[in-house]
Amino acid sequence: MTFESFNPDTKAVTVNHTGDVYWYTLATTKSSCTVLVRYYPFDKQTCELTFTTWLYQTNEQIFYAVSDILENGAYKSYEIFNAQWSVVVDTVEVGNATYECITCIGQEQSFVYYKLILIRGQHWLYFFNIILPCFVMSAMTLIVIWLPEKDVAGAASLGVTCILAFFVFLTFLFTQLPATGIPLIGKCLSLESFLKTS
Repeated sequence: MTFESFNPDTKAVTVNHTGDVYWYTLATTKSSCTVLVRYYPFDKQTCELTFTTWLYQTNEQIFYAVSDILENGAYKSYEIFNAQWSVVVDTVEVGNATYECITCIGQEQSFVYYKLILIRGQHWLYFFNIILPCFVMSAMTLIVIWLPEKDVAGAASLGVTCILAFFVFLTFLFTQLPATGIPLIGKCLSLESFLKTS
């Protein structure tokens, strides 16, 4: 995880009449989560992020989540839409925890916990671009097998056309498939490739 402040030199703080000091800062946080692509393109990912500090205890610094997502004292879930993903902020928790480390035994730190659910969008696009062509080429392979023995030249011509169409489709498909893991559709295409060439 990388953390970058928009303005690291900022000294702007708000001091309350009770002596509480509030420091509002903006930052860009980049993080990554493990992606499971077994059911690509109909996969759903879950990502959990916890923000805390190891330097300050709760009597020195307290984390708060964004206050505009409060609903009746609890944090509400909300969605962020993208062209490829829909991000649902499912859980937001704010609290204190005691972490076990050598230098912080018995110290209580403030934390903010987010649980994000990423749902891949545009299912119809994936269906028409990936799944439907797989079924069409599988059907064409079955047609080649069922052609009568009298028309050997026609069967061979259709078979070569099927193989060429399949491998052109594979070059397109490998630009669409995620680079991590092997989705079920990849296993299906490998089996179909084996059946077409044998």
